[in-house]
Order: sequence, then C-alpha cells, then structure tokens
Amino acid sequence: MVPIQETIVNVVGRGVMLGTVLLFAAIGECFAQRSGFMNLTMEGIMTLGASLAYQTVFLTGNMGLSIFVAMAGCMLISFIAVYLNQRLYLDQVVTGMALYIFAFGLGVFIHRLVAGGVTGLKFIEVLKPVGIPLLSSIPVIGPILFNQNILVYVGIAASVAAYFIMYRTHWGLTVRAVGENPKAADNAGINVYMTRYITAMLSGAGAGVAGAYLIVAVLGNFQELIVSGRGWITIAMVIFAQWNPIYALIGSYFFGSMESVAKYVEVTRREIAITGGIPYQFFWMVPYIASILALVVAFKKAALPSALFKIYKREEAISEV
Repeated sequence: MVPIQETIVNVVGRGVMLGTVLLFAAIGECFAQRSGFMNLTMEGIMTLGASLAYQTVFLTGNMGLSIFVAMAGCMLISFIAVYLNQRLYLDQVVTGMALYIFAFGLGVFIHRLVAGGVTGLKFIEVLKPVGIPLLSSIPVIGPILFNQNILVYVGIAASVAAYFIMYRTHWGLTVRAVGENPKAADNAGINVYMTRYITAMLSGAGAGVAGAYLIVAVLGNFQELIVSGRGWITIAMVIFAQWNPIYALIGSYFFGSMESVAKYVEVTRREIAITGGIPYQFFWMVPYIASILALVVAFKKAALPSALFKIYKREEAISEV
C-alpha cells in the first residue's frame, strides 16, 4: 500500500472508530425525536455515562458491567426528563437544559467522589481491533470497516436493526404516528405516553453506551470535558439525517473522520503538505460548523415530526371529542 493510501486508510479507519460514539447516541435519539420528544440532556448524560463507566471499570475491572451501569444511569435521567414533560407538562427545552446541567455535574461529582477527580489517575486498556476474516483483507474498505473493535460492529448492526424496526415493523409505525399526530394515535388505541417513555429511555440507553464507548474504546480515562460537544452534534445530526438510522450511520462516520483528520494534522504538524496550509484547528471546527449548517438546512427543508416539542395532554384531547 502506498504511503498516501495508507494514511487515508488509517485516518478514515480511525474516523469510523470515533464516529461510533455519535452513532450509538444517534440511534436512540432517532426514535425519541420521531415520537415527538427531543432529548436535550444528551450532552450531559453522555458525560454521566462516561463517568459511570470509568468508575465501574476503576472499581471492578469489568468493561461489560461498565456499559450496563452507564446505560442505567442515563436511562434514569431520560426517564425523569420525559416524565417532567409528559406528566407534569413542563417545557421540553427548559427541563432538558436543566437536566443536562444536572447530569453533567453529577458525572463530574461522581468522578471526584470515587476517583478523587484526578485525570490520569488510572488509564484503562481500551478495546483492541478485531479483524473479520476475509473481509478485513479487502483493499482499502477492509481495514477501514472490518478491522475495528467489537463495539463498532455492534454499532453497525444496531443501526441496521434500528432502521428495520423504524420502517418495517408495527412498533416503528406506532412511534412515527405518535410523533406526527398523538391525538389520532391515542384514538387508535396507542398509548402515547408509554411510547414516548420507551423511546426516551432508548435515547438514554444509546447515550449511555456512547459515553461508555469513549472510556472503553477511545480514551481509556475520564476527563470532565470528555464529550466535547458530541451530544449537541448528535441532536443536530439526527435532524439532518431525517431520523433515518442509516443516514445517521453515514453522518456519524463523516463527523468522526473530520475529528480524525484534525487529530492527524495536529500530531504530524503537516499543515502545508497535507492540507495546503490550513491550520489543524480548522478541522476541529468542521463538525460544529457542519452541525449548525445542518440545523439551518433541516429546519428550512426537513419535514419535522408535527408533534416534536409539543406536550400531549390526553385530558384535553378527550374533552375535544
């Protein structure tokens, strides 16, 4: 393999690995937003998930357990968020931002309580790549997609499964119906509240896995700003992807590749040779600029779920009948 081709393969391959963080968070968020609930706690609960995962591995050495603990913690916060919105009829934006701050602070507090808050106190050995026989030998594509850690493969499989569930099953139709017209869905016998509870907790579970993935597969250590805006990027990317898990998969790998390029240029300091003189800081900016542009385009052209951000009050719907 020639040097430039090898560089591209390495950078894009690492981009797939980094993009899987966004992918796990995006899969659950696709369902939540499609049902009419936007989980604005995403940035905070991903931080909480990363903290819980790190502390669990720090105390037990069990990576599998750390993922489940992270999922449980993030699902709890998501449950609180949807309960405040669906049962107490509080605004999604206000409660989402409040719980985002709470979850972020809780994650940092737990880290300081358990590990003393010392960054670098203990590094965890991250997951190693597992090559798939034959497929990993395919030129270019093989090393990029089929020589990754096991959670990357889980993310790809989960994305395909989520697409099938969303668009090929009765429950997926139920989720979309609730997001478009909850009153009509309720009249058809669908439990609107339960559907949103489930999708919100799916979103929390995905964020928990994403946070844990940062620990067990990417960094191996917890830092207070470990998520670095990935939660907000996820929310924007899901909208731009039209709530399609396959498009979210592609978007995740794009953003991950931009992060990988930025890291490569920063480490090698080869701005002129690689990027024509563009400083590496520009590539760190790209995902955030792209997410802003995605929101602008999406809100102008995308067919947003009609009930997104809207509180459904069953009592009022019944009284109108």
